[in-house]
Amino acid sequence: MGLYEKHRGTKHEDIVEYCDTQLSFFNLPYSHAVAVVTDTENTMVADGWLFVQHSAETNGSTKWLGCIDHLLQLVTKKAISFMFFCLLFIYILFDY
Repeated sequence: MGLYEKHRGTKHEDIVEYCDTQLSFFNLPYSHAVAVVTDTENTMVADGWLFVQHSAETNGSTKWLGCIDHLLQLVTKKAISFMFFCLLFIYILFDY
């Protein structure tokens, strides 16, 4: 569809407006968009929810999906941190 280069001052509304323009250019209504996949960075999450809102306003049912790779990184990081805490607890428990 297109490539939007995000800059430091870019707001999520700017990105959604660009995508709306692209959808209009290609004559693609939100009702044809099954899902939007974005990064899980804060601005992009806000974009996703704004896409869902715009879709609902035009009787669409577009869903937002976060990038599975980044979601897995977050979950794995939490799991490893929890595992480290458990091992430390066991070490302290049996060391004394």
